[in-house]
Order: sequence, then structure tokens, then C-alpha cells
Amino acid sequence: MIRDAVVATGDSRVVYVNGLELFRGHRLCSASGVWANGLTSPLADSFHPNAPGYQAMATRVAQVLPTLTASP
Repeated sequence: MIRDAVVATGDSRVVYVNGLELFRGHRLCSASGVWANGLTSPLADSFHPNAPGYQAMATRVAQVLPTLTASP
């Protein structure tokens, strides 16, 4: 739904970055390193990225930014 909304803007300066694909192999119960919290206290932190997950997301956004700033 978010990707579709970004595409619907028709604005090339608005870019959808799929963060979910980054977590393949790093989800809860993964043997290769978990990038998300399980059930936590406070509950608001449950099932959100942890520090490695946020780092992976930041790295992906940083990969996209140069292509955006190079556009006219």
C-alpha cells in the first residue's frame, strides 16, 4: 500500500525503499542474526527493528540517496 501511494505521487523525488526485504534471513528465530525485537516491555517496542535492523535500514537508505541527489 505504501509503495503504491509513492508511485501514485508521480514525483520522482519520492522513492519507496523496501525495508521488509532486508529482514529476510534476519527475522525472529533466525539462525543468522535477528534484526527485530520479539515481545518486549514496553509493548510499543515489540516486533520493531533492533539496533542491527535499524543499521541495515540506514545503510539501504544511504544507498538510495546518492541516486536521488544526482537527479535534476
